[in-house]
Amino acid sequence: MKLDIVGSPQHLKVSGGLLTPVQTGLCLSIPGINTSAINPLTTIAESWIGPSSTTGIYFKAGNVGIGTTAPGARLEVVNLHSTAYVISTADGSVPDTSGLWINNNNVDAQSTGIQFRVDNSYVSAGDINYIKTRPGGVESAVDGAFTFRLRAGNTNVYERMRIQSDGNVGIGTTSPTAYLHLKAGTATANTAPIKINAGVVNTTPVSGCIESDGTHLYWVDSGGTRRQLDNSA
Repeated sequence: MKLDIVGSPQHLKVSGGLLTPVQTGLCLSIPGINTSAINPLTTIAESWIGPSSTTGIYFKAGNVGIGTTAPGARLEVVNLHSTAYVISTADGSVPDTSGLWINNNNVDAQSTGIQFRVDNSYVSAGDINYIKTRPGGVESAVDGAFTFRLRAGNTNVYERMRIQSDGNVGIGTTSPTAYLHLKAGTATANTAPIKINAGVVNTTPVSGCIESDGTHLYWVDSGGTRRQLDNSA
C-alpha cells in the first residue's frame, strides 16, 4: 500500500510537512490554498477551490478550472491579467521533447487539432488539424496532412491551406502536387494566385529570384544573369 494511516480517528493533515489528526474528513492545508473549501473525504473531495474565484484552482464534477469556478471541460483556463501561458518540458536538455501533446484516443479517429474562438463565442473562428489518411487503403501505411481553416464572415469554416507529409503545400487547393501549389485565379479583381509588388531590384542579382520594378518583371537564372520578361500589352 502506498499510504497506510493507522489510528483513531484516521485523518491526515499536511502543513509544512507535519502530519496530525484533525476534524472529520480529509484536510489538506497548503500555503495559499483555501482549505476550508475542501470537502470531507466522505464526499470524495467533490470540489476544492483556491484563495479566490478568479485566481484559484477549482475542481468540480471531474472538470478542473484555473481562474474560473465553472469549468465546462476537463481543463478550462481563464486568464484575465496576461496573454501568456508557458508550457515547459521536464528536461529542457532534451531537444526533441514535446511541451504539449494533442491526441485523439478514439480508435476510429481521423483527425486531431486545435480550435480557435473569440469574444466568448461558441462559434469556431478557425482551426488547425492533423488529418490522417491511408494511401491505397493500406492500414499500416498511415500518411497525413496539416490543414488550416478559417471562417468566412458568418458562413462556414473553409480550408485555406494544407501541408502534406510529402512536403507539398497547397493554398486554396486540398490536393497540392508541387512544393507550392496555388489556387487558380478568376476574372474577379484581387483573386490572382500571385501578386508581386513593385520595388527596387537587387543591386547584385541572386539566382532564382523574381523581381519587379513596376515596369518590368525579371527573373535571375542559375548563372546569376537577370533576365527581363517582355512587357508588351
